[in-house]
Amino acid sequence: MLAVVLRALTLASRFLLLFYLATKFDLVQMGLFSLYWAGLQLSASLIPLDVYAQTTRLILARTEETGSNLEKHFGFLFWAILILAPLAVYLNAKFGAKLEGLLLILFLFHLTIEVFATDLSRLLIPLGKPLLSNFSNFLKSAGWIFPLILLFELNIAEISPVTVINLWLGGSIVSVIVALRLSRLEKFRLSKIEIDIRWVKAAISGSFVFLIATLLFRSILGVDKFLVSAAYGEEVVAIYTVYAAGVLGVLALLESGVSAWHYPGMVQSIRNSNFDLAKSQFGKYFSQNIFSAFLLFLGLFLFFPSAAYVFLPDAYFDEISLFFVMSVGVVFYCITMPFHYVIYAFGRDVYFLMMYGVSLLLMFSWYFLFMKSFDVLGAGLMLSGALFSISLLRVLFAARIVARLGVL
Repeated sequence: MLAVVLRALTLASRFLLLFYLATKFDLVQMGLFSLYWAGLQLSASLIPLDVYAQTTRLILARTEETGSNLEKHFGFLFWAILILAPLAVYLNAKFGAKLEGLLLILFLFHLTIEVFATDLSRLLIPLGKPLLSNFSNFLKSAGWIFPLILLFELNIAEISPVTVINLWLGGSIVSVIVALRLSRLEKFRLSKIEIDIRWVKAAISGSFVFLIATLLFRSILGVDKFLVSAAYGEEVVAIYTVYAAGVLGVLALLESGVSAWHYPGMVQSIRNSNFDLAKSQFGKYFSQNIFSAFLLFLGLFLFFPSAAYVFLPDAYFDEISLFFVMSVGVVFYCITMPFHYVIYAFGRDVYFLMMYGVSLLLMFSWYFLFMKSFDVLGAGLMLSGALFSISLLRVLFAARIVARLGVL
């Protein structure tokens, strides 16, 4: 229960941060921080190549000493960061936030810590420490937000993107220290720089298709802000990011509050060929997901526009139609989540590759061919179109699997 509370606090705090900063920063500052945020999150998710998934399987299978797998994993991370982080900095400086001087150095150091902290938090779960995993993730993503607000409100710190980034970096460093100390992982040589090429090849090839599909999906929810910036400028990115935080926050709540409780049992039943039970579990999952989505979006639609009107600068409420356009695709994505886990349960990873690849292609096609013709609403239509295509394809692919196998 405490883990769920920490997860909910983390999600709520992220939204609160962006909403609060929108009241303090001008649109250019907010746009700069939004691009920094998007660039860091996207880079940190792509650099590790999801090798943690294979490490998790090895830890759970106990094929060799846990310490050996951890050392090999973090040895790989060292070289992945050394090789790919400079490229990430270059791409972000060229296409994203204006990384110059101190901000460029901060981004490189912050990215290194973020990659290490994220994988450390993930691996605490198979190590039997899920509560510590959620706590370290809270420290990294949200624990620093309330001190930041206090510093700003008491006029102790300069209200600027650099101040926010420094506090965020501090939170990530604290999360690593706490996780290492409380898990006692410092006894392993996690800082070793040797790389086991055979181990890395096995880790990547073991789930290569699903890995590529996952990276494509993360690109959809990361590249969008750079495309918006290129088309409309940093001011629109600021508005887009605040609205995206609101609508995608509902998705995160549904995943942690509904999907996390229903999909494991359904997936296990399907893999055990207990299709009658799986059909019943799917029905309960689907109905609760629809009901929860309805309540959450109803609350969001009633609350968010009023809050934007009262608390945010006029520029945000002037584009409130963008918020509703973005919401359409997210609504469809949320209500079709159970079909995602049907595909996952049957191990049809190639379908994920196809749906995310098609959706990312549609996103770029929209950007190059139509986006500017729709003014600012083109940004919302781009995101909604990509998420709607994922929703449609996941339903079609799940129905295809069920029809061919004659189950469910």
